[in-house]
Amino acid sequence: MNVSVITLVRIHNYGSVLQAYATSRLIELLGHTPSFVDLVATNGGRLSTLRDNLDARGLRGARRIAYYLAWNVNWLVQERVFGTFVNKRLAFGARYHTVAELYRNPPSADIYLSGSDMLWSTKLNKGHEQKQFYLDWAPEGKKRIAYAASIGEEEIPKEEQDFLAPLLGRYDYISMRERSGVSLLKKMGIDSVNVLDPTLALPKDEWLKLISGMPRRRPYLLVYFLHEHEKVFAQAVQYARQRGLDVVRIAFQPKKRPYDDKIELMPSIGRFLALFAFASYVVTDSFHGTAFSLIFEREFLCTDPPRYRTRLDSILEITGLEDRVIRDYDRPIESYQGIDYAPVNIRLEEERARSSRFLMSALRI
Repeated sequence: MNVSVITLVRIHNYGSVLQAYATSRLIELLGHTPSFVDLVATNGGRLSTLRDNLDARGLRGARRIAYYLAWNVNWLVQERVFGTFVNKRLAFGARYHTVAELYRNPPSADIYLSGSDMLWSTKLNKGHEQKQFYLDWAPEGKKRIAYAASIGEEEIPKEEQDFLAPLLGRYDYISMRERSGVSLLKKMGIDSVNVLDPTLALPKDEWLKLISGMPRRRPYLLVYFLHEHEKVFAQAVQYARQRGLDVVRIAFQPKKRPYDDKIELMPSIGRFLALFAFASYVVTDSFHGTAFSLIFEREFLCTDPPRYRTRLDSILEITGLEDRVIRDYDRPIESYQGIDYAPVNIRLEEERARSSRFLMSALRI
């Protein structure tokens, strides 16, 4: 079957790109042919993103020009990393520059699927403007599926429920990445099931195929932060020094900190995965950083997120690793017990099997 998939894919973000890749592989492993909706308007146009950044910083004159030039160089580097991988590994249909184009001429497919990565978060995706993420454009009579959809909130305001209910009511199968999402939809009278994020649902051996060599000769502690966490970073450095580990930090800007032994500036996708696979310890604030720590069976800690915490809470609850969240920022890292991955892997395999059964059943016509 040909499956048309809409998700956040042309994004300069490791988690977004890798969840899209995982979704594609999960569909392929079940014998179907995925093709992604290439909607440039949804995935953040280069100029509109730049304009938003300039306006948010209030830059004018020479400072605006300098930021414009630096931002474009950085964008091109990111596009080399993410765009190259996406274009090589994923299949796309026709490109749409506006949402209106998608509605006028939707892709032809047997089944239509909306993907993961907080696709249904109305706060992240401009409120009620993004009806395309709910397959509103898919032809009538065609099967609609949601795989590992994510709302990311603990509650849905009444006005958003009124918006969502008729859109979700048109789906034939709905699965949610967070257990909280299943509960939220149930309150709206909509049935769904909980499944794993695509990255976790894809078997480990599939990820090993993408790894591009061992990234470091010396053992290292990997830091992957999307936000600033000075206190946690200091704790990580202290732990690394006590155990003779280098400190390796994945960075998006070429700014080296005093305690960095090595910064990995926007590594390729293969190297990004290798950095997790061979790390002695991982400290992260990223959901997908946590996911790949689990996949590669790494010792890890993650920060307590101020927003969208349900996605992290859900996977740590499933794996029985709720204690891996740093809630006391004065607590030394060495006080956390090591992870016994035997029971964790049993739970993950059970959830992988359940997720696969859902997708297999949903894709059957």
